[in-house]
Formats: sequence, C-alpha cells, structure tokens
Amino acid sequence: TATQPAFSHLHPHVKPLAPSGWAPRPLIDFANELFTATAGRTRVVWRIDRDRPTSWESLADELEQPVNRQVLCIVNLKRHATALLDRLKERGVEGLLHLSTQMCPRHRAEVLSQIQQRLRNGEPIRLIATQCIEAGVDLSFPQVYRALGPLEAIAQAAGRCNRHGEMLTPGEVIVFLPESDGKTLYPPGSYEHAAKTAETFLLSLRGEMQGNLDDCQIIASPERIARYYEWLYDLKMSSKKDTLTKYEVRQALESLNFSDLAQHY
Repeated sequence: TATQPAFSHLHPHVKPLAPSGWAPRPLIDFANELFTATAGRTRVVWRIDRDRPTSWESLADELEQPVNRQVLCIVNLKRHATALLDRLKERGVEGLLHLSTQMCPRHRAEVLSQIQQRLRNGEPIRLIATQCIEAGVDLSFPQVYRALGPLEAIAQAAGRCNRHGEMLTPGEVIVFLPESDGKTLYPPGSYEHAAKTAETFLLSLRGEMQGNLDDCQIIASPERIARYYEWLYDLKMSSKKDTLTKYEVRQALESLNFSDLAQHY
C-alpha cells in the first residue's frame, strides 16, 4: 500500500524478545520522490467533524447525483453497507452493485467482472463495498467515498481512485464520519483501535493546520504516515485491553511455546 509502518519505532519493544531488536533497512533511499511524484493523483476531502456526521440518507442523496455516475463507496461494516444499499434501491439508482465478504468468492469474482466491464465501457456504476475491495483489486474510479477508518485503509481506498493517473484532474476521495446508530462504527479489536487513533491523529493535525485538512498532504506524506503509526504503536503498547497484552499470549511468547502461542492467538 506504500504506507509503510514506522518500523524503527518498534525497536525498544522488540529488543527484550530478540537481542538484535528490530533494525530493518529500506530497500530504496528515494521514497520521498516517489510519494511526491504520485501525490497529485488524488485530492482528499475530510468530513470528520463529530458534530456534523454524515447520515446514510444524505450520503444516498450524493451518490445518486449525475456527477457521481461512476463512484465507489467503502464502509466499515456490513450493516452499514446494507443501510446504504436499501436507501439507494428505494430510489432506483442506476448501476447499483454491492461487494462484501458476505458473498462467496465466486459471487465476488462475478461482481468484480461486472465492475471492470462497466468502468471500461463508461457505464453507470455505484459500488457499495466493505474493506474487501481495498487490497489486491485493480479498479479505478473517478470518485471514491470512504467512511473514516484506519489511516492505512483510507490510503488503500485512495488507491482505487484515478489509480493509473488516467484522469486529467485529480480524482476525489471523500472521507466521511458516518452517523452513529447507537452501535459501534467499526469492527471491534485492532481495527477499531486504529480507526480511533486515526481520528485523534487527524483532529490533532487539523489543529496544527489551523482548521483545514483538505489542503494538507497526509496519505502521500511518509513523515505524517510514520507519525500516525508511532501514535498507534504507543497507544497499543500502553493499552491493557489490547490482544497482544493478554496474559496467556505474552506468557507463551516469553517462554517460546509456539504451540500455545498459536492456540491463544
């Protein structure tokens, strides 16, 4: 995904478990130039205010607009995808498709084939998907909506927008905070932890930028991506609720009992 974690930040945590610690070396020494060369492929719009969340109704209003004739919307949960799909079906929106892990692999492959054909032929397509579309899928939409989630997931979503730089202008990636339905906004565990870290990190960055994130390069900035991962690792290492701090897992790891470790993991 080109959003490499801040590996060096893990060194003090790894060293007690391995004498050499964690000392990776980058394969290339001009990563910044590569990020800069592709930074203009997309433009990110951040709608992440807690006091102005996006309702599924208003999102459906946007997705049915003619300007969004070919658009991808990625949400965090299958029930969110269902809520949005129901509203779009009621409106009879043209080119509506769905992709999630609720479908079997063969069904997903068939839908992917339809998506690629519609994109190639310039046909209408409004694709509502979960995170399953964010890895290993070569699709390019002119516009992508992405529910707020882990920063690396947002970068992956942006990889489905103007993917090959085929547009004359930047593709638009709109990151929105969904309206709460009284339940969690994220899958539980590490995904939720990373999503909340990303939200805190972005709001802090917005403070530094005096209120405007849209003109701030984030997902194409190695320095800012590294800072996000440092925040994430610091919080994970200090969190007593994190899976990796569970007593059984840590005990098996420290005693090098890999059979127990695999079972508890």
